[in-house]
Amino acid sequence: MDKLREVLSGWARLKALRDEIAEEIEYRRMLHLLRQKMRSGDVGGVAEIYACIRPNMERHDDELAMQCVLDGLGRFFRQHSLSQASFVLSVVGGLNSEIFHRAKSLFADYVVRTSSEYADQQVTGYISNMLILAERLDPSDVFGLRAFVDKLCMERLCVFAREGEAVAEDVARNASQSSILNLDRWICQCAKLLCLRYGIDTSSIGVLYERAETLYFDACVKSIILKDQKHGADDLVFLAKKICARIARIPECSLKNRIKTMAAEGNLLSSRDPESC
Repeated sequence: MDKLREVLSGWARLKALRDEIAEEIEYRRMLHLLRQKMRSGDVGGVAEIYACIRPNMERHDDELAMQCVLDGLGRFFRQHSLSQASFVLSVVGGLNSEIFHRAKSLFADYVVRTSSEYADQQVTGYISNMLILAERLDPSDVFGLRAFVDKLCMERLCVFAREGEAVAEDVARNASQSSILNLDRWICQCAKLLCLRYGIDTSSIGVLYERAETLYFDACVKSIILKDQKHGADDLVFLAKKICARIARIPECSLKNRIKTMAAEGNLLSSRDPESC
């Protein structure tokens, strides 16, 4: 019996040694493949293999592979190669804290740089592109930058709101045709913004939109329509329909009935029904 135990114990040791040798052979094979991919510039391949064998790597190889991945990630960001950058981010997101934080820093720098490039776009384009960027690069928000992107979008919304307030003040002070047209352009952007679901708070913009739309209607009536005795009634109907069509696309906007009431109070509809808006 003791002899049998000794034999079985010997087999167990041999099996453990065999497994250890097999693991070492596989590690050496993967390390060789990693070095090949580093030489060929296959950053995605380097990242995948690095994630698999990193716990067993010697410090020198670890640092070389990490730097290769980070250099490649930085290059992908500079070239706007988002699919490749997204893949590398998905691989390194679960690795050690050093590469995680260095990759996050590259990611954040890219977001800020891209935000500046989008700065001249209309507010809807800016916000859409920034949120798509965050979703495409890090859909699970592993790096926690969605809140940062949301903050940039809210800052852009604040700029847009200030622009609207300035245009509205200009109309209230001097309702010229040019100022009314500027307000109309701002309202069109605002309506488009409110039609979209971004997952960020646009309630303050909604309030400003209703005030601006009401001001726009009132300014058009007083400055243009009342001065045109021949076409005033038709122009008022056209204006009311235009605004009501804009409002109809906006969720939870209660302005339509108010516009109809204001149109009826204008007493310019003649035989036309305000409900025709």
